[in-house]
Amino acid sequence: ASFPADRRYRLAIQREALKAGRALARRGAIGRAAIDFLAVPRPEAERAAAAKRPRDPDEAPEYELYAVEINLRQGGTTHPFNTLKFITDGRYDERSGLFFTAQGRERCYFATDTLAQPEYRGILPFDLMDLLVVHGFHFRSDETGVVFHLLGCLSEFGKLGCTVIAPTVPEAKLLYAETIALLDRATGRTPS
Repeated sequence: ASFPADRRYRLAIQREALKAGRALARRGAIGRAAIDFLAVPRPEAERAAAAKRPRDPDEAPEYELYAVEINLRQGGTTHPFNTLKFITDGRYDERSGLFFTAQGRERCYFATDTLAQPEYRGILPFDLMDLLVVHGFHFRSDETGVVFHLLGCLSEFGKLGCTVIAPTVPEAKLLYAETIALLDRATGRTPS
């Protein structure tokens, strides 16, 4: 999972999610709801027609949006988003669909709860943290870095999760790839 969504459709998804949330509230739902969307590129003819119409700034003329699942519980992005929010003391900006830290820096994330390799078995959480700090991958005062979770699965199953926070999604993905390379080197794993 990554945040934020593509600029071409993120505000349209936000608008549709708010509509769904209001509809759920009218029916008595309380608490958290997680909504999964698909953004499907529209055929060229539809895009051309949409480009000629007066444009709603929240519309995604290049994409057709589909809400495919609603869960009245936490979703797959709840934990990474809350990690971003709590570790930076930041806020989500509804006007832009972006996230800003308390210092006003834009931050993004790339996250997974399924970083798993048999070679990672036997790594203790304490050793993992040492590895991160020694190589400078830990979350730092520049509000960039890797935050691991699901550490209870690491030693026995070789599985963990992480949220990588950076100024842009490509930077977060690069740091994620570097983190995997670091874990592979530390465990002697040869990537396939």
